[in-house]
Amino acid sequence: MNSSSLPSYVFLDQHKKWLMTLKLFFIFVFLPQLIVGCASITPYSLTSKELESYTRTAIRQFDNEQLQSGSPLSFKLQDIDIEIGPDGRDVIVLELDMEAALNALLMKVPATLYLKVEGEPFYDGKEKAVYIKRMALIDSRLESSFFNAEIDPVAKQAFGMVAQMLEHVPVYRLNGNNLAEQMLMTAPLNIKVVPGRIAFEIVSQK
Repeated sequence: MNSSSLPSYVFLDQHKKWLMTLKLFFIFVFLPQLIVGCASITPYSLTSKELESYTRTAIRQFDNEQLQSGSPLSFKLQDIDIEIGPDGRDVIVLELDMEAALNALLMKVPATLYLKVEGEPFYDGKEKAVYIKRMALIDSRLESSFFNAEIDPVAKQAFGMVAQMLEHVPVYRLNGNNLAEQMLMTAPLNIKVVPGRIAFEIVSQK
């Protein structure tokens, strides 16, 4: 039987298989090269506003998880300001205004907490997320009508818990529903601090 006598559905099936083979070839051969080429021209980057928006949601989710696990300390973020690369340094500065509440002895102890910290951005390839590590305290205030003038021990404990929380809360996580970020998720990445932005750089594999 020659090809001209084959039923039309056979040709359709072969056509679909050919398209699938071509698609897989593109994904595994051309796509990595395309990602590297694009990244070398215009690295994908995130602004301070994008980090602030994501961090608001991440802190709220983290706080809910901690409360469900029985943590006595809860936080409600009032305002956040993120500065990337101040004075040309490879750091990110976070300023946070928070309402903190310590649930102890069948009562809730409210407090207003201001915190300014800086740290180094770190990309976790397994989590596909950006974290701030090596936190350093720049400035802080803690106010509450329940505390006396001497609140240093309480303040230090609260600041320590907040710093620990921030190191476990990503300031950004790559979104698989975003085509550009989905492409980045397939490659090994580093991040670079530039004034006002963090840029993703693909690690070349030689």
